[in-house]
Amino acid sequence: MPPLKISKPVLTQVLERERLFTLFRAGLSRPAIWVHGPAGSGKSTMLGSFAPKTGRKVIWYQMDPWDADLGSFFHFLAMAVEEADPGGMEEMPVFAPEYAFGPEPFAQRFFDILFKRLGGEALLVFDDCQEVPDNSPVFRLLGSLIPRLPSGITLAFASRSPPPPSFATAEAKSALLKISWEDLRFSLAEAGMMAALRDRGSRFDAALYEKTRGWAAGLVLLLEGGFSSAHSPGTESFTAPEAFFDYFANEIFEKLDGRSRDTLVTLSMMPFLYPEPARALTGNDNAEALLEKLSRENFFITRKDGEERAYSFHPLARDFLFREAKKRFPPEEFAALQVRAAKLLNESGHPESAARILIGAKAWDEVVPIILANARALVKRGRVKFLEEWIEAVPQEVVYASPRLAYWRGLCRLPYDPPRALGDFEGAFEGFERSGDARGVFLCWAAMVEAILYSFGNFARLDKLIENQETLEKRFGIPPGMVEARVCAGMFLALLMRNPGHRDFEEWRQRALNLARSLGEPNLLAFVLYYNALDAQLRGKFPRAEVAIAELRSLSLNAPLLPVLKLTLKLIETIQLNSQARHEECLKCGEEALQFARSTGVFLFNFRLKAQMAWSGINCGDFEAADRYIEEMERSSVVTLDWNGSTMAFLKAYRAYVNGENASAREFAARSLELAKASGSFKQLCNSRILLAGIETELGNFAAAQNLIAEGDELSRDAGIPLIYFSLRLSHAWLLFKSGKPDPALVELRHAFAVGRKYGFTSTPVWHGAVMAVLCKKGLKAGIETEYVKKLVTARSLTPSAPPVDVYDWPWPIRIMSFGAFTIELDGKPVPFTGKVQKKPLQVLKLLVASGSRPVSDDSLASMVWPDADGFAAKQSLSVTLHRLRLLLDSKDAILHENGQLHLNPRIVWIDTVVFVRHLKKAEEEARLGDAAEALLQLEKARELHRGPFMGGDSSEALYVGARETLREAIYSAINDGGRYFENRGDWEEGALWYSSGIELDRRAEGFYQRLMRCQAELGRNSEAVLTFNRLKKILSSLYGVEPCEETMALFTSIPR
Repeated sequence: MPPLKISKPVLTQVLERERLFTLFRAGLSRPAIWVHGPAGSGKSTMLGSFAPKTGRKVIWYQMDPWDADLGSFFHFLAMAVEEADPGGMEEMPVFAPEYAFGPEPFAQRFFDILFKRLGGEALLVFDDCQEVPDNSPVFRLLGSLIPRLPSGITLAFASRSPPPPSFATAEAKSALLKISWEDLRFSLAEAGMMAALRDRGSRFDAALYEKTRGWAAGLVLLLEGGFSSAHSPGTESFTAPEAFFDYFANEIFEKLDGRSRDTLVTLSMMPFLYPEPARALTGNDNAEALLEKLSRENFFITRKDGEERAYSFHPLARDFLFREAKKRFPPEEFAALQVRAAKLLNESGHPESAARILIGAKAWDEVVPIILANARALVKRGRVKFLEEWIEAVPQEVVYASPRLAYWRGLCRLPYDPPRALGDFEGAFEGFERSGDARGVFLCWAAMVEAILYSFGNFARLDKLIENQETLEKRFGIPPGMVEARVCAGMFLALLMRNPGHRDFEEWRQRALNLARSLGEPNLLAFVLYYNALDAQLRGKFPRAEVAIAELRSLSLNAPLLPVLKLTLKLIETIQLNSQARHEECLKCGEEALQFARSTGVFLFNFRLKAQMAWSGINCGDFEAADRYIEEMERSSVVTLDWNGSTMAFLKAYRAYVNGENASAREFAARSLELAKASGSFKQLCNSRILLAGIETELGNFAAAQNLIAEGDELSRDAGIPLIYFSLRLSHAWLLFKSGKPDPALVELRHAFAVGRKYGFTSTPVWHGAVMAVLCKKGLKAGIETEYVKKLVTARSLTPSAPPVDVYDWPWPIRIMSFGAFTIELDGKPVPFTGKVQKKPLQVLKLLVASGSRPVSDDSLASMVWPDADGFAAKQSLSVTLHRLRLLLDSKDAILHENGQLHLNPRIVWIDTVVFVRHLKKAEEEARLGDAAEALLQLEKARELHRGPFMGGDSSEALYVGARETLREAIYSAINDGGRYFENRGDWEEGALWYSSGIELDRRAEGFYQRLMRCQAELGRNSEAVLTFNRLKKILSSLYGVEPCEETMALFTSIPR
């Protein structure tokens, strides 16, 4: 049987007022009906008598002050649904504390399920709505529900007051019918019919009717009391219905026999009158019979058949009787009677009614055991605000004298007011410690850790808890089971936030994980898995993080997790994707999490989710997304908390830093560090210093940057966090390069990239693409961790502001080799050329390559490739061919089309001829500056690139003849200059090698033969010189039928044989 709160009243001797029923039937066509009038005007009687006649399923819900707590409201409403639809397929959701921050999504989901289970047509009656304040969230939710009610569903409300302001929209849209006091008042004819129904027709006349003005309660009193208009009070008495009621009720009350009067006065102690407690409290075995008689006569007592049969006074009647009891009993006896009534109710299974009496009586010693006995069940049902209000009613000195009471209040406050919860836990902890209650001590210790973390404030307060834990364990011993699991989880988490390098960190982490798994409590396990993944990510152990996330994902699918813990899965997935620079996936995952938050009303992690997505946006260059999320975060109420404030300032500084706005970046970064110090977050303290060091470096404040890096090193020295070490070393390397210290900078870079390779890092918390591109370029030039750096460049699409064409190991997306055989490599893999389909795209590409770094006009290119086509057709063909070429190169950005001109994108495409020419120009420049060694180095690099004639073997060589000749002359000149350099130094061996390489490029180049013969003669290798001459003579004769020139012949003659 259902509780009385959701039980329909049992009515007798009710006048069926067709006028009101017609009005009520008309209201059923609308989503809602609001019936309001003074106490005793027949509101509940009207709804209770008409509801069964609608043919709809009916849910009856009696509101009381505790319904201001949404947890209580949804708990009892869910019970009402179960009563109306027993064994329904879909379970009603439980209102968890985290829904309080935004209950609308939960309410929508709850009512969607409710309407689905009721099916068809239904009527939900909410009685006594005046018991809940107008500004209660219950009315706000119900008001927003009205306009979207399914067809056939009507909400009916009974109240002494008009609809609350939150119903204004429903009224404006005519979705709400109001039945007011003017409608409820009995007409003269209806009053006469009621007198006849109650067999009091002879006492009724028009003058008596005028005394009551159609007020139902007044009519009943006058009719039952035997009063006539002659000796009734004047009409002015009705201006205060309660006073009018008291006047006549007293007259009727005095006519009852003494036993009945005593019984009714005594029973006014109870809000609901259950037969057995009523008999025990009054000592009257006929108490139930008296209540049943008055109920049948519909005389201000209503019967309800809920969990058991029970009765309730009309509020006016109970108030009258309660005042009579106060007059009759001395204060001590009155208080004792209240305590006895409460005790009987509690013993008969009605603790909430008992607690209500005891709180009203201020019987604190009696109410505390009831609160403690029911606290766990109330929390489990999501009724934490209800429990908190119970405890709040108890004086503070009583709360703190009972540590368990303070502990439960702390648990109630924890989801929405962690600082106050911490105060409760601290008070409870002291009490448990004094009494030697080990279980209480450690439960409070773990709860204090959670309260500090949920406060997002000063995490430094965790240090004392970490320090005291070992002492407490030695003194009390941790109780096994759930208490031990919570303590281990708390210690693991406290160390992660404050001292991840603690000598026992790994032991606590593993202990927490093992206990959470062994206990089979899914919510605790989800909590521990989340922080295990977070720890693994911080340490660069991404495979371990993936294992924890996979286990959490499986748990989320297969166990009844709280929505807040299901959200932790999405949060940790978002963090993982951000840490791996997988931006698009990060945004997708984060948006899914935000959508889940909106659908459930759990907004606890919204700030952190948006922070991760903004972070990812800055990290990966999606500034539009980053700015959007930062703007949303600024509007959040939690941004004022120290940790969140530090994160907000960090993101603003980071955004300005990568945008080159270093002055404002410095201001935000300093604020971030200041708030990080206030919050005490180890990770935030490190990251804020690294960011500020980078900004100071850009501003040229090298000493300040050096100090910040040194502070970061000191803070993280023993933490064992590779990602922070990686970030610090990169920051220091950049500082040293910028301050003109390249050698120590390369040492730092070597340390950084070694750690990056080991852990596979592809991102840092302060990733600056332009800076990292330069550092990678310098690393590759120095041969530092070449394969790792190439993977890093590819993964993050890094390109310095000046394309690193001189860094051969740079992992260009596209490489084109045109010396010798024409070759294309995409991401290091050769592209095979097959079939005629690629002929025209390749021809266009080769012409673009032949132009070097100079753009080619559309018209010129079209006319060269399609010389026989008219201009329009040629350009159309060029457009199609360019599309095919971009597909071949797998890049839409490889070919740039600007102002009617085409050229290959130098940031994406590496071309050997462009680099070749660059080396030659650099060699000339160094030679002019007198640095012969550097000039030679550049010449050697150019020579290495020249693998054969430009576009060697191409059948369309006429198109490239100009470029080929220019490049041939350039390489000849380069080899000649290189050889002469060594000749001038007397290094005949090296000179011979240079000239030999020239002959390999072109066996007809007589000048190289001459220089080679000189080097060989100087080395005393006369026979080799003669062989060189004979080789030249044979080639010239076979190719051209000529002899060597006179200079060559003279040189040959001078060689001793």
